[in-house]
Amino acid sequence: VAPESGAWRWAIIAGAVVLTPVFEELLFRGLLQSAVVSIVRNRWIAVLIASALFVGPHIGPAIQPHVLPAIGGLGIAMGVAYERTGKISIPIAMHAMYNGINVGVSFLIA
Repeated sequence: VAPESGAWRWAIIAGAVVLTPVFEELLFRGLLQSAVVSIVRNRWIAVLIASALFVGPHIGPAIQPHVLPAIGGLGIAMGVAYERTGKISIPIAMHAMYNGINVGVSFLIA
């Protein structure tokens, strides 16, 4: 995001660091992973399925292919955290921190 983009810049950052983690974790962990657990009756298979599906929306021109395994690993870590704690807030916080670090790094290298 160009420095001169002002309010839009901050809206994009807030979306990436706050809104996206909430939405994606409610969808992938809260709904999808929980639904898969109820179907297959195995929490760890559900974590793997939800994590694999979590990678899908991240495939695109803005993401380099070598980053996808890290996103999959993050999905697994967030899925395990959700299964171990039963709290959706934990993977949301993990996701927000991951995105926040990436936003911060993008400012350093820009």
